Amino acid sequence: MLRALAAFGILSAVLAAAENPIKEISARAIIDRRMPSFRNGYLYVVDPNHIVTIFGPDGNQLTPIVITGKGHGHVSIQAVGVDTDGTLAISWSDSPDAGIDFRDRYGNLLRTMDTGTFIASDLGFGEGHTLWAVGYQRDAVKPDREETKDYATVRKYSADGSALGAYLPKSMFAEGLPPGGQKPVRGITIAHDRVGVELFSGHVSTEQEWVELDLDGNLKGRWKLERMSSGQGVAFTSDGQAYVERFDRSTKTRSVLRLNHGTGAWEQVTSPGGYLYGAEGTSLVYGRWPDAVMHLSWYAQPQAVVTTASK
Repeated sequence: MLRALAAFGILSAVLAAAENPIKEISARAIIDRRMPSFRNGYLYVVDPNHIVTIFGPDGNQLTPIVITGKGHGHVSIQAVGVDTDGTLAISWSDSPDAGIDFRDRYGNLLRTMDTGTFIASDLGFGEGHTLWAVGYQRDAVKPDREETKDYATVRKYSADGSALGAYLPKSMFAEGLPPGGQKPVRGITIAHDRVGVELFSGHVSTEQEWVELDLDGNLKGRWKLERMSSGQGVAFTSDGQAYVERFDRSTKTRSVLRLNHGTGAWEQVTSPGGYLYGAEGTSLVYGRWPDAVMHLSWYAQPQAVVTTASK
């Protein structure tokens, strides 16, 4: 009993420490009840489908950006990536065309890259301003359908938009949903020396894998994710720690899991409350919105793993 109490005391101390954020910002970034996404300290909301509104690291709104695509009138913004210098990459579909716009933080167009039949469902910048994309390829003849032949789900581009590589063939994953298909949360994240990708691997959205590549696209490892609904975000810290949020519909509980690279297990860790929104450097970012205003808080990574105490 004393041992259990001591363990509880240690866990309580860890939780108390985790309750003190490193920094916080607030932004009126909830537009038409749509929850914003987070990248490199920036928040963004797509509403309607061809307009993205960016909020800077200080929480202030920047100029809304209108994406015109190829002028077909069917523009749908798929993803937004934010580089460390504030450069934006915005992927879009304007059937039958698709591309990625590179813009400055105020929305001024720098260049547009045609991606053909490849639809980038998520974007992330790496070191040297390289751009990584995860996505799916549609049929050239029937653009409302996915390509039936094998294709690479991950692409890498240089700062000037040149193709540098293509990785992770679709055939590596179980049949079903497009592995790099659109998800409500982040699909690709770049840490210091590796790329983390969350992909579908099966016929239902709860069948997913976490895959890590090195910066040359070589496979470092792949791990099945818990078969639960995903939460708000995926956090991949600069020191290579992978976190995912999961929601168990049967128990109505939300948890944050960290990958133990040594054992391959996803371990539940303590969290300060709110929703996991991502990472910045080695810190985890949590979001909450009790008053229709987005509040972000940065916390140190948890040291404690949640375990069930024995009697």
